[in-house]
Amino acid sequence: MAKDDLTRLELAGVPKIQYPYTATANVASDIQEHINKYNKISQQMGEEVYNNRQRMQKAIEQTAINTSETNVQLKKVVENQNSYIDVLKDQLSAQKQQLELDEQQLTILKNIFKSGVDGVAIEKEIMKLIQDQIDSSHPLWDYVKDKGGDIVVAGVTAGGACYIQCY
Repeated sequence: MAKDDLTRLELAGVPKIQYPYTATANVASDIQEHINKYNKISQQMGEEVYNNRQRMQKAIEQTAINTSETNVQLKKVVENQNSYIDVLKDQLSAQKQQLELDEQQLTILKNIFKSGVDGVAIEKEIMKLIQDQIDSSHPLWDYVKDKGGDIVVAGVTAGGACYIQCY
């Protein structure tokens, strides 16, 4: 085999088969085509995976931003609710104080009516209670500052007597 010509290979006992150069070149080009095709498919798949990861990363970042904004808003809601609770506590405290004052006045009125003191003394005592409770900015001040207060006192006296007798 002085010549290395693989296209004309001769083996003992094997019939001569000629492999033309074009056939082997076609096989090689077919293999290269398949390799190129699979490389292109692999590249497309890689790009698709990369793009999916980029979209997923953007979605995660947007979720983090939204979560942060939601947390800030929820913090404001909690602060507002706490402020509202404080306002309600203040209102409750004021109402408790008013209730205590009303109970004290009721006790005084009960004692006055139970004492058997005449009506004029009772009216004077009620007038004194009313004057102690209101000032010049109060809507009833005009009635209380002069004889008009007698109407208020008479109403309280009549209502008080009825209340005491009913209970």
